[in-house]
Amino acid sequence: MFLLFLFSTFMKLNLLFTLLFLPILGFSQDASWFSDITPETGLTGQKMQKAYSVDVNNDGFIDLITITGVDYFNNRKPMKLFMNETDPKTGSRTFVDKTTWSKINSNVNESDTGRQTTCAAFADVDNDGDVDMVTAHYFHRIENYKDVGDRCQVMLNNGQGQFSIKPKNGLDELGLTNTQGLSFLDYNLDGNIDLFIGNWFSDYTNNKIQDDILMKGNGNGTFTNVTGFTNLNKPNNEPLYGSSAGDWNNDGWTDIFTASYCRTGGSLWKNTKNGNFENVAKSVGYTSQLMKGDNGQELCHWAAMPCDYDNDGDFDFYFALVHGGNDPNEGRSTIVKNQGADSNFMLRWVRDITPRIAPFASHIATYDANWYDFDNDGLTDLCYADGTYAGGGNGRLFMFHQKADNKFTDVSKVLNLTANGNKYNTMSIVRPMDYDNDGDEDLLIYGGGTPGVGVVPIFLKNNAGNSKNHVVVNLKPARGTNGSCIGAKVVVSSGKLIKTREVYAGQGNAAGQAPFSLVFGLDNNSLIDSILVTFPNKKHRRIVKYNVDVNQIYTFYEYINGLPDDAITVYPNPAKSEVNIAFPKSFTGNLNLSIYDLTGKLIINKRFNMEYNYESLDISAFSPGYYIVQLQSENGKINRQKLVVK
Repeated sequence: MFLLFLFSTFMKLNLLFTLLFLPILGFSQDASWFSDITPETGLTGQKMQKAYSVDVNNDGFIDLITITGVDYFNNRKPMKLFMNETDPKTGSRTFVDKTTWSKINSNVNESDTGRQTTCAAFADVDNDGDVDMVTAHYFHRIENYKDVGDRCQVMLNNGQGQFSIKPKNGLDELGLTNTQGLSFLDYNLDGNIDLFIGNWFSDYTNNKIQDDILMKGNGNGTFTNVTGFTNLNKPNNEPLYGSSAGDWNNDGWTDIFTASYCRTGGSLWKNTKNGNFENVAKSVGYTSQLMKGDNGQELCHWAAMPCDYDNDGDFDFYFALVHGGNDPNEGRSTIVKNQGADSNFMLRWVRDITPRIAPFASHIATYDANWYDFDNDGLTDLCYADGTYAGGGNGRLFMFHQKADNKFTDVSKVLNLTANGNKYNTMSIVRPMDYDNDGDEDLLIYGGGTPGVGVVPIFLKNNAGNSKNHVVVNLKPARGTNGSCIGAKVVVSSGKLIKTREVYAGQGNAAGQAPFSLVFGLDNNSLIDSILVTFPNKKHRRIVKYNVDVNQIYTFYEYINGLPDDAITVYPNPAKSEVNIAFPKSFTGNLNLSIYDLTGKLIINKRFNMEYNYESLDISAFSPGYYIVQLQSENGKINRQKLVVK
């Protein structure tokens, strides 16, 4: 009887253990998390030295722009546009080649049918509601290049994905630039997108470094060179292999991060909020050369990728480095943690939290990297691409899964990404994107290949993310905010999970482009407590939604429901401590905003210029009751709306 009792107890405990841990065991990593759907997406056999993911026709689906690797430095028709469309046979999403129709390779001289391009960045540079493009060139040895007249260009989008060069755009006057970094930002928060151009050598043989350039956007697709009015390039410049921009110290103003090629450790250009920048790299520990690499070589920086990976509210980095080594005293690509406001946003290398499983190269060359939460558990994961530079061998795709303690596990092997011969070897591109709008991010990678075929693109569909909840956030600006909301910050709070993301454009080597739609994994949380958006303008305008449903796509307007033609919008209404007034499109020039109580007494009277599409007013001193809001414009238009104060 006693043995029967023990056996019965053991079986009950075993059943309890199984029930408790079945969800965890059922969601462990395995090869089914990703599936190769390259043929279905129409990308089989395509060449792409670079790739950019962005919605060019405003249909809500991510399109793909590539730069071919065939005759990379001399090809004058290098770009391709693949539109994301529904396959009429299968009903699934696929990429359709629209290169000729898009005119993406057109030249300022219409009789010239090509234009050399080796990198590109995407943003709404003329504030008309669609994504435009800036193109540039990189020359491995510019001193040996025969100039054919191609220059950096601004290419405006007609809203459908067709591009045309903007004449006299300011970039074409810069001369021959040797560019590896293009990063968009609104550095002075004037509502127009600006551009940082990170350059390499003007003469590699004689060690002459080309200056970097800051171009101020004029809001109409043209730019003005303002480098001379800033501290950029002072006291000395450095050859760059990439650049990024983001708010490193959470002050609402975008900073610039450079990836320097071997000569220096790079620069962190702090935005001083007065139209200038200060290089604080040494004082805060921003460096790619904290230690030597393989056999004492200097580490060369390809990309500094910002992300709040540990959900503490400030932005950390992943440094993609070349010439890394494996020994404990040798440096290699690493996570760089932001220590936060209490430590003046100091940065610290944390190499030990990403241990790699074999195989890996003896001489490490990380060419690309990206953060994304591939299983939507609320913890941002990491993927990066290693090549076989300098005979290192065993370059491959690495996939790191973040655990609850903010350390990472190399899951490449269990995801079957180290097998299949050379299929996932010698990678150079990793581009996460939710191409089918199902709430998880899929992955485009490029490299490897088979003998006689060469490098190939591989598109991996994410099958794991749908096991968890998510939310997708899109942003629409008002006047006074740049058209792509670059620099906007989004904070999603759900239970104990608080995730912060920022809108970027032009990150890392050759301006890698991430979609402007932000995907947030929510684990098993079934309700979002709040979504807070801070828009990138001088008012740091905030919009917040409470008690938000999961597994939805939301568009946050800086003004509510768009702008009316002739009537002001008052929101919230009823209001308690603050009220916002959205202005009609037809109201122009100087405005006069007044609020009266029901006796006709004037409570507020304010005059201002039409710089923004809205105005926020403090009404905390108002008594509860009814009021009249009146707006009068310089062109004689008047409109009134009722306001209820609680």
